[in-house]
Amino acid sequence: MSSIQRNMKKLNKLFQVCVIILSLLLIMDNSAVHAQESFPLTIDHCGSGMSLHLYKIAEGKFGSYKYTEAFQDAINANININKLQNANETLIAATTLKGYAVNKENDHRIADGDVVKYEHLSNGLYLLVVDNYREGRRLWKYSPILIDMNDAKTISLTKRVDDEYFDYKLIKQWNGTSNPPDRITVDLYVNGKIERSVVLEKEKNYTYSWETDGYKDYSVVEHHVEGYKNTVSMAQNDGLVTIVLTNTKNQEQPPVVKSGDSTHITIYIFLLALSGLALILIGKRLEK
Repeated sequence: MSSIQRNMKKLNKLFQVCVIILSLLLIMDNSAVHAQESFPLTIDHCGSGMSLHLYKIAEGKFGSYKYTEAFQDAINANININKLQNANETLIAATTLKGYAVNKENDHRIADGDVVKYEHLSNGLYLLVVDNYREGRRLWKYSPILIDMNDAKTISLTKRVDDEYFDYKLIKQWNGTSNPPDRITVDLYVNGKIERSVVLEKEKNYTYSWETDGYKDYSVVEHHVEGYKNTVSMAQNDGLVTIVLTNTKNQEQPPVVKSGDSTHITIYIFLLALSGLALILIGKRLEK
């Protein structure tokens, strides 16, 4: 074999090695690019001031998800994030994972309009949790959402439950006095069970306010204030329930002047009449 042929063989082997190395480099580079892929996420139908929490639950793609280090405890959950077949299973998984997400690090956003945008999210499974949102006197609630990030996504929020939000105001009024007590205690009951006890203070104009996420039929019991009688009235107007406690000072009755026992006077009159009759009879006998 000539030296030229030997050199050609060496060059051919070298070329093959170079091709293999280049192929490996291309594969590695492609994997690196794929791993570094990032996508935007848009959340619309938000409300100004709404609080949103985004958690990364798992790495990878559907079918090969692996829980992130922060969510390793979710392995104990009775769900399989790689085999979610329908909307109901997905909702159950999201609701379950919401419990595991408590106190975990998240990308927290406060909406300043109708849209919230997340940028540069890597491949994986994300959990979106939206806090209850108050709009006027309505309270909107949202279900947690699982989001598979493998391309750009837009998620439209859907209100799950809406409750009317009620404001309550307790007011104390005083009648017939210019010097009421400095404070009184009032118990508020719902369905026969005490919900709270409040202290109404003079320096706060005897008022107390609170809120509920639904109407409650309160019964009001005031701790007795010596020397006063109380009444309770309620009024509701456009979600505001006003409870008015009115305390009226007892009026002192003027002392009654006693003129004596009429029974004793009758006896005295009878005795005087009897004595007079006896004197008349004695006088007639003396005349005889």
